[in-house]
Amino acid sequence: MKRINLIILLTMIYNGFVYGNPWDSIKEKTWISKKDFPTNQYVFYETINGLKKAIFQINGSGRCAILSLIYDVEIKGDTIILKNELKLDNSNLEKRENSNTSKKLYVSNAYTIVSTDLLLEYNKAFNEVRICNWFETYSGYQIIPFEKFKSIPIEENQIYDRSSFNFEPNP
Repeated sequence: MKRINLIILLTMIYNGFVYGNPWDSIKEKTWISKKDFPTNQYVFYETINGLKKAIFQINGSGRCAILSLIYDVEIKGDTIILKNELKLDNSNLEKRENSNTSKKLYVSNAYTIVSTDLLLEYNKAFNEVRICNWFETYSGYQIIPFEKFKSIPIEENQIYDRSSFNFEPNP
């Protein structure tokens, strides 16, 4: 009996479940790649209408985000499936780019997520969300206020439009 319990415990550790629900362990935190420059990051969150989303950003020198992508998220065990990739900085919604590709990440433990396509590790860098402003990168408002951001309704396979971000008196 002890051997069976040990096997179950080792399986749970291997699958990341020893840390609880994988979604709860990854959401509303900032995950940054280990490579030096440019840094890549993921942020996972739920919209006001309960949809799971991820934002991927590549950060550059002198600019908070040089590329911003948004994904719909599906969780299966310790696997994070990213689907419906869209570029967030497409100003023309009629010509938005949609690759319809899926990417998979794995929750390795409470501090590490692994990307299978590029074999990159993402470590939990912050226990809060830090999303770079991809609309006005030189305005001084580089980090989007997350609680206001989460309150913007968005659907599956949809991006935020410029009028959604009226956070300040003079946006």
